[in-house]
Amino acid sequence: MIRSRVREKLANDEPVMMFKVCYNDPEIVEMACVLGFDAIWICTEHKKIDPVILDSMIRACRLTGTDAIVRVKPSNHSDVLPLLEMGTRGLLIPHIRSAEEAATIVEYAKFTPLGKRGLDLIHPDSGFGTVPLRQYQAEANANTTIMVQIEDKEAIPHIDEIASVEGVDGLFVGPGDLSNDLGHGGEPTHPSVEKVIDRVADSCRKHGKIAGIAAGKPDLARSYIEKGYRFFGGVSDYRFLINGIRDSIENFQGAGFSFGK
Repeated sequence: MIRSRVREKLANDEPVMMFKVCYNDPEIVEMACVLGFDAIWICTEHKKIDPVILDSMIRACRLTGTDAIVRVKPSNHSDVLPLLEMGTRGLLIPHIRSAEEAATIVEYAKFTPLGKRGLDLIHPDSGFGTVPLRQYQAEANANTTIMVQIEDKEAIPHIDEIASVEGVDGLFVGPGDLSNDLGHGGEPTHPSVEKVIDRVADSCRKHGKIAGIAAGKPDLARSYIEKGYRFFGGVSDYRFLINGIRDSIENFQGAGFSFGK
């Protein structure tokens, strides 16, 4: 079994940073792994990834000891099983609005006694069947992180109930969707959003769960760490590419080059 770097760092109360891969290239994944990120955020909610490419992206994580964290499509819980068997170490579940929805994903993703995940012992997650069954089930449960996303106003009254669900490891706030749903699109630090962020932190602390959030700037991440957050997204290949291209244009414009749109 491959241990979860994310779980080890969280056990030491260290903050975790995911690198979000927006482009379906296993080499980008491997590069970010080699450079030392704790986890790679692979999104299948907004991206359609060829299964063979997805398998290679997850393998790049697995073979470098980095956690693959896959965000699945809303309500597509039946698809999490092959992801876990490939060696995915964590799941981001978007648009969770109730404790019942959170409990359903636990049922699919965790082995007994936490859930009802099915068995097929020929995949990388079980060491291709070389790990004794009970050991495999216990280690898979302990090293698979389930983060449910709080990003809808309908979820706000149920935050504490969601955090109380056994088998859910943490709550991950999506400030972009949440601010948009609250009528403040483009204002992820609006006071109404910050109120929810504080509420999630309080519920996670109360129930011993991980508080996670997307934070694109170090100062913002630091402020959330002070609130108790430990699980972060905010760095991505898209940000590096677009910022790098803009910087290059600006630099070469200074040398006399012009760029059209």
